Amino acid sequence: MPFSLKTLVVLRLGLLFLFSLEGQDIYQLAENMACAGLYEQASTEYLRFIFFNPKSDFLSRAYLKLAYCALHLKDFAKAEKYLKLAQENAKSEEEKIDLLFKQLVFYLGRDRLTDTKYILTKLEGLCLKEENDQQKLFFKALLEVLEFDFEEAFRLFKLYFSQTEVFPNSTEEAVIEILTQASNAKPKDPGWAIFFSLILPGLGQVYAEKPGEGLLSFLVTGSAATLVIYTLLNGDYLNALMAGLFVSLRFYEGSLYYAERYVSEYNYLQAKTWQEKILQLLRQK
Repeated sequence: MPFSLKTLVVLRLGLLFLFSLEGQDIYQLAENMACAGLYEQASTEYLRFIFFNPKSDFLSRAYLKLAYCALHLKDFAKAEKYLKLAQENAKSEEEKIDLLFKQLVFYLGRDRLTDTKYILTKLEGLCLKEENDQQKLFFKALLEVLEFDFEEAFRLFKLYFSQTEVFPNSTEEAVIEILTQASNAKPKDPGWAIFFSLILPGLGQVYAEKPGEGLLSFLVTGSAATLVIYTLLNGDYLNALMAGLFVSLRFYEGSLYYAERYVSEYNYLQAKTWQEKILQLLRQK
């Protein structure tokens, strides 16, 4: 359908307006769109600014704003890409360090602990201000909590709290108390669970705080063993052999497997409980 004369004039004026904008005007237009929640349109304008102003002092900031827009749009791959470009195009050492911390927060938020360690390693080799050094210490302590190394987290948080006044004393004391409990708590040994189940099927599950599962395992395995004995007493050796191999041993091995599994699950859930308590306290800052 042919455009009307009015439509063509409006389009032409619009294009003239866009292409006549100078670099700072394009950047401001992108900022206004981002503030209005128009993240896709803002991203387009930030990219246009970067294309027409490849040597601008605002280049790093434009890439950072693109990363923020991508985060709002839940495009995490693009957010990571633009964060890296922002860091690569940073003009000053201070700006580069600030962007490394933003990458650190991004990776922690995405539960990418290996990438978090990599950024912390990069920060280790830099000369940081006291404030940045304390931030790094906090993130190192937080990483240890996320990796369930509560003893190291205890040491690092105690050092961090002694150097800063970011958190209330009540929060600091509560975090240290939980870390003390978590460090002193001894996890259950999967080896003992297997040993107990070897002695008596179901006993390993009881050790893993699963008494109901233990009772069920004992009854099933005991019933299977009773069937084998009954068949033997009746002289049906072939069926007794089949029952022993394919029934009793199967249930017996299952008892060993689940005993070890339940102990591992118990230890994980216990550590996860400590972790969640600590994170909840830190969020209440």
